[in-house]
Amino acid sequence: ALKRGDSFPKMAPGMMFGFECVMRAIPLLIMARSDHPQKAKYRATGIKLLKRVRKWVKKGAVNLAGPLQLMEAEYMAIQKNKSAARSSFETAIASCRKGRFHHFAGLSCELYAAYLAETGDSEGEKTYLESAIGNYRRWGFARKVDILKRKRLG
Repeated sequence: ALKRGDSFPKMAPGMMFGFECVMRAIPLLIMARSDHPQKAKYRATGIKLLKRVRKWVKKGAVNLAGPLQLMEAEYMAIQKNKSAARSSFETAIASCRKGRFHHFAGLSCELYAAYLAETGDSEGEKTYLESAIGNYRRWGFARKVDILKRKRLG
C-alpha cells in the first residue's frame, strides 16, 4: 500500500478507486496499531486515505459508508478510544450487512474479533468470529470460512 501509493489508478484504469483506497487504508491503519518500526508512516498514509474516503462519503458515495466506518473503528483503536472503536466496529458491521456487502461485514467482524481479543474480551471475540464466518459464508468465501473455523477451534 505504501509502495504503490496513488500510482495505482494510473496502472489500472477503470478500477473502482473508492474501494481501492479503502483496501489500502485498512491494512495501513491496522499496521499503525502494531509495534512495527514503520508504524508512524503507516499511520500517516492510512489517515490521509481515511480523510479522502470521508470526503467521498460526505459527497454521496454511499457504497463506501460501511467500509468508512471500519476505517473509523481502526482509527479509534489507534487513538485508544475503546468506546468509539467498539461503536464504529458495530456500526460498520450493521452498515455493511444492510448494504449486503457480506465481504466487508465479514472483514469488519473478523477485525472486531481481533480487537476484542487484544482488549481481553474473549466472549466478544468468539461472538464476532462466528459472525465473520457467517458473513464470509454468505459471500461464498469457503476457504476463509475454513480458516476461521480452524482458528476458532485452535
